[in-house]
Amino acid sequence: MRLAIVLILTTWCCLTGFGQDLLEYKVKELFDEDGSALPVNFFHGRLDGMEEIVIAMACNKKDCRGVLRYVRSKEELIIKGFLQKDQITFNEYNQFGKVSGHVTAYPSEEQLTGWWSSVDENIYFGFDLNKTEAAPSLAAPCGQENWIRHFSSDESNAEMLIQNLVSTGISGSLYLDQKGPGLKLM
Repeated sequence: MRLAIVLILTTWCCLTGFGQDLLEYKVKELFDEDGSALPVNFFHGRLDGMEEIVIAMACNKKDCRGVLRYVRSKEELIIKGFLQKDQITFNEYNQFGKVSGHVTAYPSEEQLTGWWSSVDENIYFGFDLNKTEAAPSLAAPCGQENWIRHFSSDESNAEMLIQNLVSTGISGSLYLDQKGPGLKLM
């Protein structure tokens, strides 16, 4: 009997809709007033092209609140902020209620773009999230959207590293050996 109850509860908790309903409930619970009438929007994508995140949020006039969830670790942080013109500025709170970061976001009809910064603003990560109907319950692999390529020359010790990150574009570095012949870039 006990095993049957555990199996039923485990199956029920693992359903995709359960995670979404719970996340939606958590967002509505953040509002002191009647938050149950507010629509909750879900945005899904990668933080700096690497870490998969979901932002579930709702706005009541200029007051915006939500949950930032790291999909792989399932860590959830509360975000509270305000809407001013076309920008939402959030403070991110850890499980102890302390500010652990800042989120600046620019919402549109189908996307949420912006960046996350550390409390001391020494670290920044960009994001470009797409609006979804539901919050994903499992992490997706990075796949083909992110890559690092290494190129080297047989004639010299020149090396080039190129990295593609979805939210920040393509960047790279070129290392030239002063002893080798010149390298022509086009």
